[in-house]
Amino acid sequence: MIQSIQSALVAQLKGQLGGGYRVEPFPDRPQEQLLTGGKGSVFVRYGGAKHSNPIELGAIPLQADFPLQREYRFEVFVAVSGLNGSEGALALLEQVIAALAGFQPPGCTPLLPQEDGFITRMQNLWVYAAQFTLTE
Repeated sequence: MIQSIQSALVAQLKGQLGGGYRVEPFPDRPQEQLLTGGKGSVFVRYGGAKHSNPIELGAIPLQADFPLQREYRFEVFVAVSGLNGSEGALALLEQVIAALAGFQPPGCTPLLPQEDGFITRMQNLWVYAAQFTLTE
């Protein structure tokens, strides 16, 4: 389920951001792949999940076929050379939030933005991230 959600988020961003941005799942070596041409990079990363509490659901003991609900957290990182302006990190971050807020991957609830902010400045790039949650 995690990889199918991640693939849906990448596809949504590719369709909404237009050309020129590298949009893909978070790479194994992000420092080496932050900006390899184009306007900038957008990486989607699975950040973890919260599981529903079986005690609160009255499902003790837990059965193998019990439908455990998971709240997934995904993070989207943007890396571009400029901070301000129409092609800067802040504008791209706003585009990412607009593209994903309310987007509903198959079998899931709509994405809800949770927080966003500055991550680092490295290799002359501004790196920001937005965090989203959804449940299956």
